[in-house]
Amino acid sequence: MKYKKPKIFILESNIKQIIRDNPSKSDYKMDNIIEKIKKIVKIEFDKADIKFHKEPYYYIYHILPAYNISIGLAKRYNANKEIVAISILLHDIGLINLDKGKEHDEAGVKKSKKILKDIGLNDKKIKEILHCIRYHDARDKNPLSIEGKIVCTADALSHIVTPWYIIKGRNSRKNNKDIIKWLSKKLNKDFNRIQFEEIKEEINPIYKNWKIILNGNN
Repeated sequence: MKYKKPKIFILESNIKQIIRDNPSKSDYKMDNIIEKIKKIVKIEFDKADIKFHKEPYYYIYHILPAYNISIGLAKRYNANKEIVAISILLHDIGLINLDKGKEHDEAGVKKSKKILKDIGLNDKKIKEILHCIRYHDARDKNPLSIEGKIVCTADALSHIVTPWYIIKGRNSRKNNKDIIKWLSKKLNKDFNRIQFEEIKEEINPIYKNWKIILNGNN
């Protein structure tokens, strides 16, 4: 599956500007726990994608970009990289086989708790990670910890500074009018979820460009 970059902005430079680092060349050493979680998350999302979309896309086009951005932000704000890394990898796990009427952040807490206990993470770290997962969507409350704020911000940024809205639109079963309406609402929500005012200022030109693109399709 190949996607062309929107000509209105250059995605790689946007990410570097935000995190002040190149995540693909990060010197952060992954431990065994993070590697295990990466494998678990990739398998789960790939399996769900193949079932509903015929080919994998969610892990490579959302989870990995969000992960890379979160590691850069953890460096920028001197946060606990392990908590951030594990939280961002698991933040959307609740979407898989989500029961109708349930919230994916709450479902994600339940699934993640089992995964983390099975892996052998200590209770203190599990509590910190579950906080990040529960409030990553800022649905009813903003995260309190710096790690939680980073996870929430990285999730939002991974939509705004990559072609995620285009990819999401192409994989949607909605009609064009409804998907544009949904994406416009999602864009505004993502921008408002950014927890750091300086990053909002940095990302504002890209946010405005997305609004131009989406409004041009109305």
